[in-house]
Formats: sequence, C-alpha cells, structure tokens
Amino acid sequence: MYKELKKQIGDKKVIHETRIGIENRIQYKIDNQLGLKGMSFQEVKIQMKNNNRIDRFAKVFSDIEDLDNQRQDLLNEEKIIEDMLQKVDHKISELNDIELKVFRGMYLWGKTHQEIAEAEQYSIARIKQISIDINNKLKN
Repeated sequence: MYKELKKQIGDKKVIHETRIGIENRIQYKIDNQLGLKGMSFQEVKIQMKNNNRIDRFAKVFSDIEDLDNQRQDLLNEEKIIEDMLQKVDHKISELNDIELKVFRGMYLWGKTHQEIAEAEQYSIARIKQISIDINNKLKN
C-alpha cells in the first residue's frame, strides 16, 4: 500500500511538472512565434478563426494544438490521481484509533510489525491482523 501511494504521489508530481512545462511552451509559442503576447490559447484560437494570416501561422498553431492536447491528457491524469488520493484520505479518516496508529507506524514511519506491537503493547499476531483489516478497508 505504501509503495503504491508513494508511486502515485511521485507520478502526480512528474505529471504536474510536465503539464506546467507544456503550458509554458504553449505560452512561449504564442508570445514569441505568433507575436500575440499575453493571449491565452483559447483567445488565439478565436483570433485565428477570424484572421487571414492563418496560413502563415498554421505550423505554429498546429504545434500549439498538439501541446494543448498533451496538456489536457496530463491534466486528466492529475485529476485521476488526485481523486484516488482523496479516496484514500477519506478511508483513512474512517480507521479506528488502533488501526490509525498501526497505519501511521507502517506507512508513515516505516516500522515493522514487531516495533508497532512493542510500542502499542499488542502481540505481533494482533498487529498483523489489524494490518490485514486496514488493507481490506482501504481496498474497498
């Protein structure tokens, strides 16, 4: 579970940074290659439909559209990961006190079942059972 959460959070950061990079590239092309400083892509699309210079800018505009499609795909991926993390956060809030302590011990602090059992004064078997219960709750 911890590895999966860590991977999702890492993926979200990479996707976010990639999307921001694409948005910056789009704005660069609009500002410098089209000479339409400060305009958004949506504004550029509207202006290009009403502009006879479209042939001159067709290549740049096509590149921007490709980048915008990539940006939208990344935005959708970010949303999927964010929704998953929100669901996990909600499920964690439903754990009882001992489950929450075991969850934090395992997934936040990287403690072993033995270390958690000693700290909470439970048997290892009980901690393992609580761990199984946590995993079942988080999967559903």
